[in-house]
Amino acid sequence: MTKTPKFDNLDRARVIQEIERLFDVKLSQFGFRPKEQVDANGKLFWVLGGYGDWHGLPADMLERARSSATVGRIVIAKRLKAKMRIYIGSIGPFVAEVDKLIKTKKGDYHFDQEIRHGNLRVKQLPNAKFELLSEVDISDSDKVQDKRKSDLVRQYKSMSPEEKAEFMEALGIRNSEA
Repeated sequence: MTKTPKFDNLDRARVIQEIERLFDVKLSQFGFRPKEQVDANGKLFWVLGGYGDWHGLPADMLERARSSATVGRIVIAKRLKAKMRIYIGSIGPFVAEVDKLIKTKKGDYHFDQEIRHGNLRVKQLPNAKFELLSEVDISDSDKVQDKRKSDLVRQYKSMSPEEKAEFMEALGIRNSEA
């Protein structure tokens, strides 16, 4: 049985890196969801992605966007086999026209996307405009490398200061702040 590919946190990290590079900002997770990011000025960035043509939006994310002083950005990464197409638009139409989104039994929201003539659009929100921001090549070997790097970072963070110093010394790195 073939496993359905998933847009995972490694894919999301790639998209976040691309946003940071293109906008010269540093994003950090806002709240407990990796898909909800914020820059140093408090601007929200929703980072969604997947292989499919629908996305879910938790109701609390929409509520935070509604009470935000700035209009944030929504980034949708369309994951293909060997690349991701990254689109960007405004959170504004999602907040202003939330009643047009599909409401789930849990009280969250759902929307469908489609690509027409190279442009991403949201079926439920014809006023939501997205532009192609970037295309990022990605291969299975890139994913394996990203996973290894993520595992190493997680292991390093769990080490004591002494273990970190010993590890850095074994790598030939001296005078680091472990």
